[in-house]
Amino acid sequence: MKPAELTWVRAYFREQVYPVLTPLALDQSHPFPQLGNKELNVIVALDRPGARGEKRVAILPVPRILPRLIPLPATSRGPLRMIFLSEIVKLCAAELFPGHRLAGAHAFRVTRNSDLYIDEEESANLLKKIEEELRHLRRGAAVRLEIEQSVDAPLLATLCHQLGLPPDNVFRLPAPLNLMRLQSLGELDRPDLKFPPFTPVNASPLREPENIFSALRVQDVLLHHPYDSFAPVVDFVEQASRDPQVFAIKQTFYRTSGDSPLVRALIEASKNGKQVTALVELKARFDEANNIQWAKQLEEAGVHVVYGLVGYKTHCKLCLVVRREGRRLRHYAHLGTGNYNPRTARYYNRSQPLHRADGDHRRRREAVQHAHRLRSRAALQPFARGTLRSASAADVAHRARSPQCRRRPARAHRRQDECARRQGDHRRALRPPRRPACRSI
Repeated sequence: MKPAELTWVRAYFREQVYPVLTPLALDQSHPFPQLGNKELNVIVALDRPGARGEKRVAILPVPRILPRLIPLPATSRGPLRMIFLSEIVKLCAAELFPGHRLAGAHAFRVTRNSDLYIDEEESANLLKKIEEELRHLRRGAAVRLEIEQSVDAPLLATLCHQLGLPPDNVFRLPAPLNLMRLQSLGELDRPDLKFPPFTPVNASPLREPENIFSALRVQDVLLHHPYDSFAPVVDFVEQASRDPQVFAIKQTFYRTSGDSPLVRALIEASKNGKQVTALVELKARFDEANNIQWAKQLEEAGVHVVYGLVGYKTHCKLCLVVRREGRRLRHYAHLGTGNYNPRTARYYNRSQPLHRADGDHRRRREAVQHAHRLRSRAALQPFARGTLRSASAADVAHRARSPQCRRRPARAHRRQDECARRQGDHRRALRPPRRPACRSI
């Protein structure tokens, strides 16, 4: 690092980092702190000049609010240089311990057990039980320690003893520990280093939101994300929430975005006097807290909320709209292989069929029965073969080349075929995945 850059780094540490750091000493009067799951920490070894005895040890938890990748001051010549926050903390940690000499500093993070131990049969209130378990997650047992490989043996032994971890659960890695932090590089204003942006197309018959139900009465529509826009799915629910002819909306949620327009649409539908039912799966791994928040907001708006089914994990993506047309009620359904998340729909490959569920009496009956059983405790029964299933790769490839999608660029077809080929190679090369302990719907 150049002298000018080093001066800037020390000034940045004093102004932006030093005020929010809290050193935690490890000695007889200070118990080992409760370290958060996968949070960045720096362990330091300290020597006091003139004092004899063992080195003193302290831990510096680094708050998540601080950016992990900091650009150094740009110069007229040379490339843009960046530095990890952990390196800044290690470089300037001595300023937090006046009167001591810094003998070593190493970044590490602890992974804690995040399993929720819930006996659904014995729990009188599943929501309260999951909320209670979520509060205990921070105190979950440590199951893995990731630390920089430069750490010396005595310091590592002290950390393993305090965490209660055997050597097999310790991973000594080259810095940086969390390569996910490199994702922030995509925010740099360097279009010459990026692929051309891809904008999903809306070439389906649903591109005019005011005519969604009219279009679905004529034909079914298959949306293939991320090539097709997710907007028709959002428009489908939003139009249903405002349509005075819609009587009921029933939808399942496994994961969704933080500002989900679909949740807002269901809240609006309930305020408009419609019968709205939402199944929110509280056991969605690592999204339990988010789903509890959504469930409470929906309940406050008058939506009938179901917290999953005992003994099952509801992973299906289903939205059923009941609409009066003339003297009869028609059912419109959306079935998906991906979550109701407009953000991830721009990246993940998935199929989303929208159709009128009463064109085929068997399909209508099964869609309606499935929506009812998610609300009640009725026994779940298998569906007839060929209905309510995910589209196969052959179906997707065939429909993607149909006249409905003729406006899709040829590059998208090539990417789709290449992706399907790679997925097939991976399935043949890898062992079959282990089946989860719980069943899925």
